[in-house]
Amino acid sequence: MTAGGKEKAALDPIEDDDVPDRGHWTGRFDFILACLGTAVGLGNVWRFPFLCYKNGGGAFVLAYVIMVFMVGMPIFLLELSMGQYSASGPSKVFSNIAPLFKGVGYAMVLAASLVSIYYNMIIGWTLFYFVDSFRSDLQWKYCSHDFNTDNCFSDVDFHACKAQNESNIFNFRTCFNASYAALRNISDIPDTMRISAPEEYL
Repeated sequence: MTAGGKEKAALDPIEDDDVPDRGHWTGRFDFILACLGTAVGLGNVWRFPFLCYKNGGGAFVLAYVIMVFMVGMPIFLLELSMGQYSASGPSKVFSNIAPLFKGVGYAMVLAASLVSIYYNMIIGWTLFYFVDSFRSDLQWKYCSHDFNTDNCFSDVDFHACKAQNESNIFNFRTCFNASYAALRNISDIPDTMRISAPEEYL
């Protein structure tokens, strides 16, 4: 084959048989469910209510909703459109837009990898606590674990101490006799210093 023949072969369009088949959505409903699965996760149930409470409650929700419609939804739509119409991953689609943007695609892959690490850890803890919640005697009721601090306060232990004698003192995770506590100047642990047993366990 001549040099011209090689050049002609390089310019020939690729036959349909040479292009590997890519997966396609079977319908719109599948696509919507995939989008929901990507956008909705543990953070919506676990992290978001905490952020609302920490940052002003209803005022934060209002600002959040405004930003979702002004920034979040358009960016999400742009991301879906780029992926759908380019049929490429982030590292390739950005280099096709401009070679300078190639790093953006690799940064997205790196960010997704880092998120996967801590997200899987959260899922692991969730499964651990879920299984632990089936025990007949829940472990987060007590302050008897090695990791508990002196400020750990268990309602179960406190009421058991007071049931022995109403004047008994409960402090340092220990039930003290009232007369012994008076000699040693020990008082009930103040409310402001109490850390609940479930809080320390979880």
